[in-house]
Amino acid sequence: MLVWIGDHLMVAASLSLVAATFVWLAWLLWGYPSARSGFRVLTAREQALARAAAETFFPPDGPIPVSGIQAGCVRYLDRYLARSRLPQRRLLLLLLWFNEYAPLLFGPVRRRFSMMNATQRLAYLAEAEASSLYLRRVTMLAMRGLITFGYFDNEDVLRCIGMKFDTDPFNLSATRDVAAASAGDGVPVPLASGERLKPGLRAPVDEAFDDVG
Repeated sequence: MLVWIGDHLMVAASLSLVAATFVWLAWLLWGYPSARSGFRVLTAREQALARAAAETFFPPDGPIPVSGIQAGCVRYLDRYLARSRLPQRRLLLLLLWFNEYAPLLFGPVRRRFSMMNATQRLAYLAEAEASSLYLRRVTMLAMRGLITFGYFDNEDVLRCIGMKFDTDPFNLSATRDVAAASAGDGVPVPLASGERLKPGLRAPVDEAFDDVG
């Protein structure tokens, strides 16, 4: 009788352990808010992580009065991944997943990155940056770089720091048009113009770009 009870207790304990493990894994992998619409690559998990990273690196009360969320860092990351080649995209997604789950292994708080509060996230990032493990350092720095790219892709952010979008900083379009008209159908050599760099300096029309003043 005792043996029968013991066997059944072992079975019940095993089933309970399996059920608890399944629930924990389900919460770990799928316990995220619903994915927002309009994203091409980022799932609910990556969206949650990107929002958490954007809030941490560029909080609303930071030196620039535009938060990472307001600057559209999450949308930028989605566009960046959509433009990437498939192998690169997979590596970048693995990078994001590592930062999401690494705190469960390394701490300092055994929670997913997206579930931490701001103080806990900063503690994790500081530890990762100073870690002796190269993988921890490079994945954290890469995530910070991606979020930073998205932040400074915002016109309001650039306006706050006295910059603006300029796709022709050397004013080459005008000189290129002149060269193209004189060269006929040939492809002109890019021309230099130091006018935007040094006031009063004017580059000749036939000056090559490899000799910028």
